[in-house]
Amino acid sequence: MPQVQHIEFIECMGKLAKELCALDFRALGSLYLNTADKPLGAHTVDEEYCIGPHCGRQFWGYNDDQTTQAAIPLGFQGPCLSTFLADLTHISEAALDQHGSTQKAVEDHSQLLKLSRKTLEVVGDTTTFQEACSPLLFHPDLHARNIIVDPNHPTQILGIIDWQSAAVEPAFVHAVETPDFAEEQLMDKTLDADVSRDSLEAEHHSQRCKRTWAVMAFLCPKLGKATTLNTALCRYLAGVSSGCSDEATSLRSLLIDVSSEWKELGIPGVCPYQPSQADAKLSSVELDQLESTQRLRAYLSRLLRCEMDGWIEEGRWHEVVPIYREQYAEFVSACVASREEDETAEDAEKKADKLWPFDLR
Repeated sequence: MPQVQHIEFIECMGKLAKELCALDFRALGSLYLNTADKPLGAHTVDEEYCIGPHCGRQFWGYNDDQTTQAAIPLGFQGPCLSTFLADLTHISEAALDQHGSTQKAVEDHSQLLKLSRKTLEVVGDTTTFQEACSPLLFHPDLHARNIIVDPNHPTQILGIIDWQSAAVEPAFVHAVETPDFAEEQLMDKTLDADVSRDSLEAEHHSQRCKRTWAVMAFLCPKLGKATTLNTALCRYLAGVSSGCSDEATSLRSLLIDVSSEWKELGIPGVCPYQPSQADAKLSSVELDQLESTQRLRAYLSRLLRCEMDGWIEEGRWHEVVPIYREQYAEFVSACVASREEDETAEDAEKKADKLWPFDLR
């Protein structure tokens, strides 16, 4: 759509988001019909709806007997929420031995989880945290593919689909992401080699889109307060709630960022996590690998016209797979050709296999 319409569309989405954010809830979890078979102990919203256990992979508290099932959260706001965030680390600890990692990796991850829990306990006592965790019902995947607009008037939004994972969650969960219709476009030197000289104007436009969405989000109740949270802290809290504790690389990186920003957070004392030089070096290496995989994932997603998780329409499977396998073979060959002097071809192939973002080989 023309640039002016694009900005108007973002403003319309912002107004819808504002209406959604204005809804008031006093509990965290998923929405259920307020019928006779509603979950035991569900928190009543009105005559039609109630809030019960979170149905997503996030767990705001859990049953000790069944750590894979969410329990209805008893502490809904304030410092209590940090306890539930800390409880998520218990779930990660319980699952550590099932990851098939080495004993050293398990011990390292376990130590990170303990320090993360201490960090959450300290952060949870701050006013800043409490103001950013108001219960908020928001779309969990507010991207262009889920928005239906009038083909003749693209600024007129007809509907939004894919609500099945929506739940009432702390506002900071939704304060860290920019929807794809408002994010800055990253150019790829291969896929965008034939792009015209208008690319600079396109870049400026994408920046305007991002700023427009940031303003609209700031004007939303609850979400706006969360967007003012320190970026490193917000990413850390949102990451813990979305499962980053299950992965040592991401957790270590987020903790390092929070530790480096600790003084700016205005929290007394020192951050419970104090990274050593070895930690910083390891995190740098791990992040390089992770970013390489993410760049490769984005490239393949555009090349194959598939989702970032690799999902494609059933009817395009036979069209996409040959291109996919060709890309995989070229990637492995490139990794072998550019391997380090002390690295064998077999080791390079294993490294390539580890970096490849999708399951199919």
